[in-house]
Amino acid sequence: MSRLTKSIHHARRGFTLVELLVVVAMLIILVSVLTAAMQPVLAGKEVREAARGLNAYIAGTVARAAETGRPAGIWLQRSQANANSCFDIFFAEVPPLYAGDALTSRATFNSANAVDLTNASQMAVAGFVEVNDKIRFNYSGPWYPITAITPGATPSVTFSTIDKPPVPYAAQDSVPFQIERGPRKSPVQPMQLPNNTVVDLSLSGVGNDTRFASTQANPVVIMFRPNASIDRVYYHDGTNFTSQPVLGSIHMLLGRPDQVGQSPGNLGTEPNENRWLSINHQTGR
Repeated sequence: MSRLTKSIHHARRGFTLVELLVVVAMLIILVSVLTAAMQPVLAGKEVREAARGLNAYIAGTVARAAETGRPAGIWLQRSQANANSCFDIFFAEVPPLYAGDALTSRATFNSANAVDLTNASQMAVAGFVEVNDKIRFNYSGPWYPITAITPGATPSVTFSTIDKPPVPYAAQDSVPFQIERGPRKSPVQPMQLPNNTVVDLSLSGVGNDTRFASTQANPVVIMFRPNASIDRVYYHDGTNFTSQPVLGSIHMLLGRPDQVGQSPGNLGTEPNENRWLSINHQTGR
């Protein structure tokens, strides 16, 4: 072998072990720096995804209310393990008005605040009509909240006239009726928040004052009108719904389950993963 051939052979030799170790060390340092830089972004990914998903779910609810012409909303199901944690959000909708089972259905007054309902067999279905649902007569006039229900072949309901004008009917008068039922939870699959994320109900609420905090695992339901504004917020006491009008924006805090009830963050200088989702009560946006 000539000297020229030997020189070319030696010039084409591979990297030394030291050179390889230096390259590997530089790669390790570079990966460590990039991982540290990306950690804050990756850490809050699930919470941001939960906020985006809930925002889209609410938009779909508002669209449904506009489509049907009836209020629709979101049913925030409290966790059995922690009543102030919500992992599942159901769709809620107000059913169509109920006017009995036939055109001949009537409400016959047996007292000033109680009526017997003929041809109203659906009233025997548990939960079909509940206390605090509303009734009106002859397709007009005010809606009276139902205070008691007596099932049977001819069911009867008692209603309240507090803050309402008295009914202009006497005993034995018989007129058509309509019952406006409160929100009902849809049986379809709920929206489930991404893993390790939660709606913190203890810090969520209406405006700056009203909070959804509770020790009981009963739902909170936010209903939207067909014009997209927020109608009412319904609270369940384990038996019946009560409701209140919404006079301010609703704020919902999304965060981690182990931080429920703690400081909401994002209000000072310390960074964290929590995200606020606020809904304007007039526009639903």
